[in-house]
Formats: sequence, structure tokens, C-alpha cells
Amino acid sequence: MDQAQQGDYSAFSELVSRHQQRLYSIAYRILGHKQDAEDAVQTAFVAAVEGITDWSQEPAQLLVKKETHQLLNQFIDQLDEKHRLVFILRDIAELTTKETSELLSISVANVKVRLL
Repeated sequence: MDQAQQGDYSAFSELVSRHQQRLYSIAYRILGHKQDAEDAVQTAFVAAVEGITDWSQEPAQLLVKKETHQLLNQFIDQLDEKHRLVFILRDIAELTTKETSELLSISVANVKVRLL
């Protein structure tokens, strides 16, 4: 790793050869799409070239963020419309309870109940 960080591209090539398949496998299992997995791995290696010392965590962070986003979307899709609208306005659009109630023409209390 030290040699690769000092600009030794043969050492960097060795790191890529050693870790590329493992990183790709992890990325593919989480993202489920070949192109997304390749992009995540490429991003990790570009970050390594640019001097990020702990580059192996970069794809993991991207994958966790993408997986969290997918899970949140699945959760939101399962909500009925009245609960989904309140959740999106309050927790994603970050409107206040009062703004949400005014926009939906419901009481503040009703907004709070729908968030439970």
C-alpha cells in the first residue's frame, strides 16, 4: 500500500489485481446490477489513486448508502397514500408539522397521528 501511495503504479496494479474481484462481488451482491457494481469498484480505485488511505471502505460506504436508499423506498411504497404523503412532506421534504397540515388541509394533530 505504501509503495502504491508513493506513485508506484506496478504496486497499485498489484493491489487492483488482488482486490478487484472481491470488491466487485460485494458490490454486485448489494447493488444487483453489473454496471453499478463496476462503477462502485472503479470509484474506489480512483479514490485510491488520489491518495485516500483507506480506500477499501469507499465502495462499502457507497453500497451501504445505496442499500439504505433502496430499503427506504421500499418502505415508503408500502405505506398507504395518506401516510406516505405525510411521511414524504415531513421527513423527506422537511416541512414543519404546521406546513404539512396546511398543505394537506388536515389538522396538526392528524399529521402527528399519521406519523405514528
